[in-house]
Amino acid sequence: MENKFLFFSWVYHDIKEYDRDMLDTYLESGINLPMSPMFNRNDPDDIAKLKEMLDYVHSRGLKMILSSGFSTGDYRRMGEELYCSEFKKFYDETLERHPAVYGFLVGDEPGDAYWLELTRKVIISMKRIHHELNPYTEDFGGKTLVEWLTDLKAEAGDFLHTYDQYSQVINDGGGTSIYFNECIKNAGASEAAGITPIACLICSAHWGFRPVQPL
Repeated sequence: MENKFLFFSWVYHDIKEYDRDMLDTYLESGINLPMSPMFNRNDPDDIAKLKEMLDYVHSRGLKMILSSGFSTGDYRRMGEELYCSEFKKFYDETLERHPAVYGFLVGDEPGDAYWLELTRKVIISMKRIHHELNPYTEDFGGKTLVEWLTDLKAEAGDFLHTYDQYSQVINDGGGTSIYFNECIKNAGASEAAGITPIACLICSAHWGFRPVQPL
């Protein structure tokens, strides 16, 4: 998997309403780094279904980013000590370090200095506890994005950064020029910081898509 260019997707579904067919729809569209549906890490039924999903993804030679209760909001609520303890316990004991876990979702679009700082702390904590995992977050929103990414990589190690831009397919006045300009800007920032860029191409929250015209 490490030799592939990674294609990612946002998944807003709850795990109770997300079945194998839905996962296969993403995989068959070309997604090779699927995101898990949202789940409750304290619900045995959710965990059983998550493990089945991880086993299936592993059988396909892929890995998954987990959307669980370890985001920046959870870090703020629990505090560093409890957060780190719960994170380590969940990955080590509940998931038994499942080989299909690529990393955990850190947060979504931190838009000010407070949330940027929480994002930084969560990534550092995750990498300190399990350096082999790859925390995932979206655009950091700062005007010195390359510098921010570079400094964080030096302090925490590798992590994933992407920018989701769906204007090429949503019927809301978007367009391909916006899409490619944003991809170039954010991929360039990742590369300048020494971080492998990752493309987020599909989001389950957007349903108004433009049909593809045959060539």
